[in-house]
Amino acid sequence: MTETMTQPTAEEIAQFMRHDLASRLSVSQKEIDPDMPFVDLGMSSRDAVALVGKLEDKYCVQIEASAAWDHPTIKDMSAHLLSLIDGR
Repeated sequence: MTETMTQPTAEEIAQFMRHDLASRLSVSQKEIDPDMPFVDLGMSSRDAVALVGKLEDKYCVQIEASAAWDHPTIKDMSAHLLSLIDGR
């Protein structure tokens, strides 16, 4: 039997990113504002590349390398990722 993959919500994607960033930046998830630009959260280029890689693996989509800069907040990136998932 084939397992059906349910589409995540923007909130689920945002929560995944908050968890990953909090761990990566050694801060509480409560300190990660989904409307704050990644740069202002302290995310480096290396962190951005790692986050994009984790998102690609988790959601089975290809994300352009510049995505974290083109969609600079968790909220923006979640919406972008959801559109990529919709287009699969």
